Amino acid sequence: MERNWISDLKTLTWRQRMTILSFTVLTALGFAAVALSYVLPSEYCLIILAGAISAFGALWPAPPLIVRAALVVFAVFVACISLNKAREDNRDKEFLQRAVTSTLIPAHSEYEGFYDDVRKPVEDAQRDFNKALCQHSDIGMVCFFPPSPPNFKSGTIVLEKAELAQMYAHRLHDKSGSRKKNEAIVAQNLAEKFDVATPTEGLLSKAGIVGFLAFTDKCFKFPKTYYYDKRWGVKVVTDTGEIAHLTIAELNALKSKDSLDLFQEVQELFRQKFASPPFKC
Repeated sequence: MERNWISDLKTLTWRQRMTILSFTVLTALGFAAVALSYVLPSEYCLIILAGAISAFGALWPAPPLIVRAALVVFAVFVACISLNKAREDNRDKEFLQRAVTSTLIPAHSEYEGFYDDVRKPVEDAQRDFNKALCQHSDIGMVCFFPPSPPNFKSGTIVLEKAELAQMYAHRLHDKSGSRKKNEAIVAQNLAEKFDVATPTEGLLSKAGIVGFLAFTDKCFKFPKTYYYDKRWGVKVVTDTGEIAHLTIAELNALKSKDSLDLFQEVQELFRQKFASPPFKC
């Protein structure tokens, strides 16, 4: 004998019917949310699901225990999905922020602010910022600190383009509160250690920036370019074709590991090369 589902439903109580209807609607909403996720942004789907759960709670204030349990499970599921979506969005936001920051090029007027950001960290490292000789270009910024006995030693700080871009981003976002953030970047730069026995890309790149801007400081003009390689060292090329070559052997012979002292030695070596023929300013 064929079963009559309509007759079966008539034998159910009102609460049982509503329970079946609730599960049916919740299941349909779940499938609908999955389907809509291919068309609408996931935020919209989560809002629809959260709204449906709220509507059930408002329209049916005293559902059976099993329905309440289902609603709680559904709500927890939506909350977990929402938290995961927020975490992914935050990760994307950080990525985009870094990507945009890396493209920033500070205006020349901003360097006065950068000098102020550098002052406290280098003075804490016993260098006299009042006597600093700073040069900058699109590749970075270098400040040379001559000795000032008895309290201050000589030294050289190198800030790469990426570091300056981050400092510039801080100033654009919150100019009044950027000082401490930028001082932290400078302090981290000064705390960096280098192993001259095995020069890294970071060491070679910064050595090239030092040579490039040491030539600018000496000759009051930019050289043509600089380039480097782990096999042979760092070369600074002038606009007239002269090449100052800092070899790997010369880098290996440096005694310092602290960045201020190490790049002071690097700039002294480059200045010696710029003072010898065939170089002319």
